[in-house]
Amino acid sequence: MITQICKIEKYQFFKNFSWSDGVPNFNKNNLIYGWNGTGKTTFANFLRQIEKKELEPDCGEFEILTDTEKITKDNFLHSNLKLKVFNQEYVKNTIFKSTNDIDPIFIIGEENISKKKIIDEKKNEIIRLENERNAIIENQERVKKELEKLCRNTARTIKDNLRPSELNHYKNYECPELREKIKILKNTTFEDNILSQEELNRLTITIKENLKPVLPTITLNYLQINEIETEVIDILRERIVTHAIARLKENNELNQWVHRGLQISKSGGTGVCPFCEQNLPIGYIENLQEHFNDTYVNVIDKIDREIQKIKKFKLEIGIQLPDNARFYDDLSQSYLILSQKFEQVKIEILIYLDKLVDVLIEKQKNPFKIVDFQTAKPSNEIINILDQINVTISEHNNRTTNFSKEIESAGNLLETHFAAEIINENLDLERNLNSLSEQRESLTTNIEKNKTEINELEKDLFTHALAADLINEDLHNFLNRNEIELIVKDKGYQISRKGAVIDRLSEGEKSAISFIYFLNSFNDNRFTISNSTIVIDDPISSFDSISLYNAFSYMINRTKNAQQIIILTHNYSFFNQVKNFLKDKKRIGTSRFYMIKNRIKNNERIAELHCLDEFLLSYSSEYHYLFSLIYKNAIKPDSTFEDYYQLPNLSRRFLESFLAFRFPSEIGNLGNQLSKSNIRPEQRTRILRYTNAHSHNDHIQVDSTGTILYLDETPQVLNDILDLVKTDNEHFNEMKKIMESTDRILHVT
Repeated sequence: MITQICKIEKYQFFKNFSWSDGVPNFNKNNLIYGWNGTGKTTFANFLRQIEKKELEPDCGEFEILTDTEKITKDNFLHSNLKLKVFNQEYVKNTIFKSTNDIDPIFIIGEENISKKKIIDEKKNEIIRLENERNAIIENQERVKKELEKLCRNTARTIKDNLRPSELNHYKNYECPELREKIKILKNTTFEDNILSQEELNRLTITIKENLKPVLPTITLNYLQINEIETEVIDILRERIVTHAIARLKENNELNQWVHRGLQISKSGGTGVCPFCEQNLPIGYIENLQEHFNDTYVNVIDKIDREIQKIKKFKLEIGIQLPDNARFYDDLSQSYLILSQKFEQVKIEILIYLDKLVDVLIEKQKNPFKIVDFQTAKPSNEIINILDQINVTISEHNNRTTNFSKEIESAGNLLETHFAAEIINENLDLERNLNSLSEQRESLTTNIEKNKTEINELEKDLFTHALAADLINEDLHNFLNRNEIELIVKDKGYQISRKGAVIDRLSEGEKSAISFIYFLNSFNDNRFTISNSTIVIDDPISSFDSISLYNAFSYMINRTKNAQQIIILTHNYSFFNQVKNFLKDKKRIGTSRFYMIKNRIKNNERIAELHCLDEFLLSYSSEYHYLFSLIYKNAIKPDSTFEDYYQLPNLSRRFLESFLAFRFPSEIGNLGNQLSKSNIRPEQRTRILRYTNAHSHNDHIQVDSTGTILYLDETPQVLNDILDLVKTDNEHFNEMKKIMESTDRILHVT
């Protein structure tokens, strides 16, 4: 248990508190008396933060001595001191009204309220998490639809582009086939499979074509044109050695005509001129035969043969090429260009060959002449053109031969191209989907975790909540009426007044329920009262006299087994109840009585703990004590401002009691009561100003100059108050006798 509060620094009114010499240590039973504003509540709040192990921001250093340890700011979190504090903060934190229900539900008990608030926070957190998860689910559905749309559109593109082909497996191409393709490609350098537009167009044409027949290759021995040219030139340059007849030699037409006539004549064998039917001169035929000898005939025959050879070559050159429509579409255009070039070159060659024939005919007419031929021979370009044409024909024929493989290859390339084009987008969507799935899973885990924690908290809340009938019984006895009922509902209580559900409690009802709950909480199996210090600060606020007595009775009964109890109060009636109980001979040896007083230092109010004034300890009336303070300070004008600080408050408190009996019709109006008294007007004014302006303050009152010099008039005002009491001289003398019998002040005759 606590034996001393050795020091408190910088905590509200306890600026530099230390345990005073001569003040006995705390014992088992301790009573501390103090008026409002003296620091009694601050003292209780200081101990409450030790109980909660949560220091307030303005708490400085402190030192608490117990029977087993010294507790400081550095080690208080690990101290063994068991504290349970009842004060206004406990009242404020003991009853909580849930605002989320149609019928309000009250949670009672600070720990339960804390759990309820955590439960509500977790429920709100679940709502937030579920909203976030729902948004993620919507995103997942959106991404899935985008992914499905991308897959569906691409599969349709592949099917539309490959359906015209002979590849039946593309006719019903759908997303599963595409996903399998993407699965294979995405682990490769798939970008390499994306085709150029030119290649894409080519394969698209290829895939749509039908099987075409094999085409023959074009054969042409074009090199024989060199042979022909050589032969022609040789013929043109050949000379005939004969006994030429001059007139025939000079006349080509006559020469040909005579030669023909000789041939006819020889075939007839008559020796008669076939033209004039005259006998030919003797020896004429022989002369002609000498002219048209074998050499001559051989040249003519050679020319005829050469002309026939040229004509045959012309037929080869003039071969008809296949129509370009017979080729596959992607080869057709290039073949058309080649065939057009071939036709152009072919015309040039044919013209050249015709010129060769013409010059041979000219030689034939007069074989005796040497004919000059100057026309240039065409180039060999036709050979290259034919080679290219044959390459195209070969490519065409190979495709026909390998048509199924070609279409299959084109289909695979196109399918791969279209799949590769969407892989990056597909991967982005899949990564997004995976990320959303992870987020959703994490949110679901957190939601379930919160639900589990809520279940545990609600179970714990239900386990440690006091039974409603127990609270009701105590409450009815405590308030001496049974109009309030508590009913367990939804892990809390529904409260009714006279049978009607209520949503608010009076301050007195709150205090009563809180105090009952506080006293009943000692039964919690997690709390052992026999090794704990119980601190109770003014449990009787807003109570009537009956409730005050009940509060005392409940408190004494429920705390009797405590290791230590510290009671603080400003209510004199309650103070007397506790004081008289502790002064009993059974308890006086373990009971200690204290008083919190204030003094002024550097214009600040400082709280101190003193032994209880002997007058308060001996008498059961606060009125006697207040009179003694006024009397003592009135006859000791050399007192300090520190002695005077509390006197405005005490004076008003005394006057309210004294005048209540003198002028009961004006209770609550000090000015009217004073106006009916027989003291001088200036005395009434001084008393009223002093008590009205400088009482009931929670801070040091200063005048308009910023000082506390108003306290200088204290002796005069106190003497004015004594003069007021002397108006009932018999009463004054009786009070004075009581004062003198205490032997606590100077005796004045």
